[in-house]
Amino acid sequence: MVGSGYLIAVPVALVLLPVLVVGAVATNYRGVASRLSQLPGISPDGGLKAGLVAGGGLFVLWGVVLVGATYGGVGGEFGPGATEDEHADEPPADAFDPDADRTLSTGEIVILYETTMDRGGIDLVSAEPTGDIFEVEYQRSATSEAEFLEHAGYVTGAYVGAVGEGLETTRMDATVLDGDEELLSWHVDSEWAMAYHDDEFTMDDVIERSLATAEELSASDAEDVVDDGSDGDSSTESGDTNADAALEDNAETAETDETETADTETDADEDDEPSTPDS
Repeated sequence: MVGSGYLIAVPVALVLLPVLVVGAVATNYRGVASRLSQLPGISPDGGLKAGLVAGGGLFVLWGVVLVGATYGGVGGEFGPGATEDEHADEPPADAFDPDADRTLSTGEIVILYETTMDRGGIDLVSAEPTGDIFEVEYQRSATSEAEFLEHAGYVTGAYVGAVGEGLETTRMDATVLDGDEELLSWHVDSEWAMAYHDDEFTMDDVIERSLATAEELSASDAEDVVDDGSDGDSSTESGDTNADAALEDNAETAETDETETADTETDADEDDEPSTPDS
């Protein structure tokens, strides 16, 4: 209230001040003119007219200064120029607020997913929504079952995060590639992801359900995927998941290659040995 009173009183004083000054000047000139008019050769109205002219000129001069200060940008805190300069560096009212809720577009969410996968060291081949399915392909780089499960969990967790950001799909289909060959695939329902965000599932619950879908591959399909070119024996018969079968087959293939290489070198050494002539 006190501040508002000052804002009202100051402009009123600025307006009344020249009026009071003009009145004082005119009154003073009138008194002087009255005394001078008694002298010979002095017009009785001369002093009054001069006083009014002088007072009017002073009033006009004061008004020009006041108007220029108010609207010319030099009026201090009361001039609009000062107000403009004071807020010149402030952002507009509708500027982006990083703390405000903002819905990401599908393209932005996909970029976020790709960035997350890159940070996790996943060799992502593609990630794109196709209809209501979010299709993901990545190259296998795991050399052990534990590492494979770690990668699969990371891929699943990244999708759960994307759903939380607003990705509208019914599920994610993830496919593990070995070059151009598909090793295995599994899916993650968006309902599981939402259950995680609603604190109904833990992340372990989501990953467990996701990896369980990899068992939907038929034994023959899995056998074709992990076929190492041997006598057709498949590690899927041990009851392991398809993920375990692919990893075990990879290890078996490496061992087989090493054994075949060693046998080949042994045969070559035997062939190179000089034959002993018969006596």
